[in-house]
Amino acid sequence: MSYQVGDKQFSQEIEEHYGRIDILVNNAGSMVERATLSEMTENVRDRVMDVNLRSVYLCSQAVLPIMKQQGGGRIINMTSASARDEGSPSSLAYSTAKGGVSTLTRAIAKGLVADGIRVNGVAKATSTPRSTTNSPLTKRGQGRTEHSARQGGAPKEVVDAVLFLASSQADSVVGEIIEVNGGMLMN
Repeated sequence: MSYQVGDKQFSQEIEEHYGRIDILVNNAGSMVERATLSEMTENVRDRVMDVNLRSVYLCSQAVLPIMKQQGGGRIINMTSASARDEGSPSSLAYSTAKGGVSTLTRAIAKGLVADGIRVNGVAKATSTPRSTTNSPLTKRGQGRTEHSARQGGAPKEVVDAVLFLASSQADSVVGEIIEVNGGMLMN
């Protein structure tokens, strides 16, 4: 079966099969293509925004009726350290989209908390073979402080943050973005 992003049919089929939807993790993300502002085409910009931001809107909307009907749920949005450090000039659209995911996370958290739906995010800066190939983590690492544990966080640490937000231990955590970046960015 094939679905379009935000297709309500997928949430209905999940509800029919499992009886409910307790957790949605909006994990789609892709740089799509690197381009500076002067190189950016509308097509590339729109594709980056569709994958990274529009998908979060649409998938979250698709599960809302079910989560509201059942009295609650969790929505966990994956964002990025580049939402705060602006990435590089050639990752402008990606950084902008992930900044939108962070803002959207906090905004919808305010609107859904009364329905028992907890919305939070995880901002990752992980070191994986793919991220080191596609992202200038080595350049970002130059801005690290002596307090940085390492360059980015491990993928398992991202999973642990998501599992925490999905658990009852995070019942009072609403509208937060957990930074998993090894100390690369600090408030």
